[in-house]
Amino acid sequence: MFRFAVIADSHIRLPAADAEGGYPSNRHASARSRYVVERVNRLRPDFVIHLGDIVHPIPALASHEEAVLLAREIYASLESPLYVLPGNHDIGDKANAWMPAPVVDAHSHAVFEKHWGDLYRSFDHQDCHFVLLDTPVLNSGLPREREQMDWLAADLARNREAGRRLFVFVHYPLFLYEPDETKHYDNIEEPARSWLRGLLRTYGAEAVFAGHVHNFFFNRCDGANHYILPSTAFVRPEYAEFALIEPGPEFGRDDGGKLGFFMVRVFPGGHAVDPIRTYGHSEHAEPQRLTAPSSDSDSALGVSLRHSWTGASELPSEGLDEFIRKRARNDYIIQALWELRVRKLRVPIGDFVSESGRRRIADLVANGHSFTVFSVGVPGDDLVKLVGDHADLISVWEVIAPQDQLAVCVERIAAARQQVSSPIYLAPVVPMDLVQADGAAFQHFASHGFSLGDAPLLERAMSELSLAGKVDGVTLRTSPFETPWEGISSQLAGIEAQGLSVLANVQLPRTNEGVAFDDDALTANHVVEAALVAMVYPSVSVFIDTFVDHDRGYYPRNGLIDRRYNPRPAFHALRTFEALVSGRGEKMIVCPLNAGDTGTVRAFSLQAGPFRGILHLAAPGEGDVPDGAVDALRTVDLQTGTAVTANQDATETHGPKVLILSE
Repeated sequence: MFRFAVIADSHIRLPAADAEGGYPSNRHASARSRYVVERVNRLRPDFVIHLGDIVHPIPALASHEEAVLLAREIYASLESPLYVLPGNHDIGDKANAWMPAPVVDAHSHAVFEKHWGDLYRSFDHQDCHFVLLDTPVLNSGLPREREQMDWLAADLARNREAGRRLFVFVHYPLFLYEPDETKHYDNIEEPARSWLRGLLRTYGAEAVFAGHVHNFFFNRCDGANHYILPSTAFVRPEYAEFALIEPGPEFGRDDGGKLGFFMVRVFPGGHAVDPIRTYGHSEHAEPQRLTAPSSDSDSALGVSLRHSWTGASELPSEGLDEFIRKRARNDYIIQALWELRVRKLRVPIGDFVSESGRRRIADLVANGHSFTVFSVGVPGDDLVKLVGDHADLISVWEVIAPQDQLAVCVERIAAARQQVSSPIYLAPVVPMDLVQADGAAFQHFASHGFSLGDAPLLERAMSELSLAGKVDGVTLRTSPFETPWEGISSQLAGIEAQGLSVLANVQLPRTNEGVAFDDDALTANHVVEAALVAMVYPSVSVFIDTFVDHDRGYYPRNGLIDRRYNPRPAFHALRTFEALVSGRGEKMIVCPLNAGDTGTVRAFSLQAGPFRGILHLAAPGEGDVPDGAVDALRTVDLQTGTAVTANQDATETHGPKVLILSE
């Protein structure tokens, strides 16, 4: 239907601003806002909403209005209509007995209205209603608070009569982690919180967008999605506590991977958020990259989530929340999934067994995600009943069993299918010494799934255990030492001939248990090849393992995002590859082109309508372009998203590239 952009907390400062608080990045806020304007203009939304704190100097400072004039000059370059609502740096803080900040007052309201218009307002676009609120005034006792309350109730009643969908925009979030949390710097306090929540519930809000926190969070409450946006200027550094490695620059405050804004796609019956990272870029500082998918389709690839993603942390907050610990959940994994448009997730049964985990799974299912859950051992009655009672949350139940229990497990699955409507797949436990090629040393470690390296196990299982009719599918595993294309495509025909479905678990490259694998380019090769398999074989559910860096314990290796939850090259490679090949309008025809000395495929031809290209997965020392690529129009380096013309050398570095032959 349409798209709009949402920006938060630009904190524009005057050119003479110093490194207040010891943060040199303060000087970049204005240039970063100019870059955001450039980026938004390239995306061409129908309109833009700014969630407040558009400037940094508070109204009590003499420089406030001069900073507002600078902000107006910067945002005047937007090519889409702009709506601005007030933040605490624009009109004053909410009343707070323990914080020495000037609170909202009538004078600051007048300054805001002079430059940005109404403090609260609403407008319609197609069949949707957009409401922008003044949240610093809530609980203030000022006459304007009552005026806004009366206006909002009447506005929402009129909107319900008109039958429009409701989107609400605030500066302060209603809550950070849970609706009944104690008051702190980053939520709307009672009684205003319950009042506003009641209205949103009564009138059926679809989404609520908030700023102020300078970090990404997602919640779902009373049927509405609640989003908290990152800042375009700086990160609130206390939330760097989520990372299990050292914080980014300026103790987390200048962690550029966490800066950005939202594009929101609205379609009949729903909407989707696309987080856009700006990385702290300044105007004219970044070459144009192929980073936005060219269609509204989701990724064909799924990911396995090894790291915790459902639980809360207690942050040792100080300064802004001097006297409490603040509960919050690390939602940066979700942000990364949404940016990649990855909807298929694979998690251990423990996430599903806990009530809080099920609630979080339900939140994401309501937003188009599907979940494969895996358990180990012959499932008992209680687990069968639990899965059966919540089958609406489970796309596939994957049961992993030791090889000497496979026969018992198959019969148990056959019986469980009478109670469980979700498909049930079977996977064997496989010792790691069978996975490794030489088998020279004993190890305690295990993996799971049928693999190319042990094809007889699958053949025996299908014939002796009569899997067809007893289980819905099986799990294939491609080990870190196999290529996804060979490991999956070579086994499909025999499995599907038995009427079984396939889940493919693609393990990312690694070396040995005490040696870190950090060749991001080779990891990117692996991920892109797995995505190619998922596109070519849509009946196969292909999952990457693992999504986040596994940087401690056994088999340390890089993933798609690091332990600060920022993208690695494989993340960019996947996003750029799917941007190039999605939305071509015709089925992509793929053919392996060549192989190395070991038989490993290094290149694939791609064709969809007039588009023809070559996917080249170059390893170190294999920089030569494949045969037939000499006439390429340009080459796109998938890790950087940048393109070079055909006569430029694109072979100096290894990693995935697409050579475009025709469009």
